[in-house]
Amino acid sequence: MFPDSDPTPQSQALDDAGRDADAMGGPSDARDPVTPCPAAPKGPLWVRLDLTPEQAANDPGSLRLQGSAYDSTIAIAGGFKANPEPDNTVDIVFEEVPIQGSYTLTYTGNGQPVALVQGASYSSLQDDSLPPENEGTADTTPEEAS
Repeated sequence: MFPDSDPTPQSQALDDAGRDADAMGGPSDARDPVTPCPAAPKGPLWVRLDLTPEQAANDPGSLRLQGSAYDSTIAIAGGFKANPEPDNTVDIVFEEVPIQGSYTLTYTGNGQPVALVQGASYSSLQDDSLPPENEGTADTTPEEAS
């Protein structure tokens, strides 16, 4: 059908690239399922609220975390975890949050949603501002605590 001709440099490059891709892909069989890409790492994201458990139980609002293909809304009254004294606060825990990407946290109560955080990375939302237990107090300087 087609006259025999020598391969052009472009066609040779395409043939070489195809062989390289086949070699790197390993053995193939049309009946084999496609291996999915590894899942992005995920983790919990804890949001501390300055509410007592009693206040949280009566709060009409909810928190919504969205971004990076994640979207979850948790009602405060039914979704909090209480922290014991002396903190006497509550946490809302968002589970299985992709740790790469940026997020917006909004509060919706008796009205329009209010953005609390916009475009923040997962790592910036991790609260490591509290000192570990048994390390210093508000009345001591870091030098005094060590």
